[in-house]
Amino acid sequence: MLKCLEGRGHLYALDVDPIEIEKTKRRLAERGFAEDILSIKQMNFANVKELLPESGKFDFVLADLGVSSMQIDNPERGFSYKFDGPLDLRLDPQKGVPASERLREMSRDEIAGMLIENADEPYAEEIAKAISIQQKKRSRSGQRRIYGSHRKKHCLFCQKQSRKKQ
Repeated sequence: MLKCLEGRGHLYALDVDPIEIEKTKRRLAERGFAEDILSIKQMNFANVKELLPESGKFDFVLADLGVSSMQIDNPERGFSYKFDGPLDLRLDPQKGVPASERLREMSRDEIAGMLIENADEPYAEEIAKAISIQQKKRSRSGQRRIYGSHRKKHCLFCQKQSRKKQ
């Protein structure tokens, strides 16, 4: 897209993730795309109207509103139960509270409800029970291992993979 502008336009890129913003800035700067054609802003796409005084009317908007494998695969980010790391789950680690802290504030029923509502988790009750037990032991990172082990125990693909290894 930046090449297609041929110096006759300006691209605004928005992301709430400061870590990915820095990577993107470096990668695009290495390819010769500077601030004269590209502005990368740390903000939520929901607030895109806030750019209008600076940008004027947009000719085109392309929205990629998902998370990337770079975020999910990085154990330090805390998005995957496949990798051990802090249980964080925040795109912007400067805002809000880590998931590990939030889970300590929630009851077993609240955890189960959250897993059902946000993830359609079929084993929400079992996972919530295991997390509650682990919380009583005061473990800070055990939730990931609990969630991962419960998912593996009930995941047909994981069961097949385990049988192949035996």
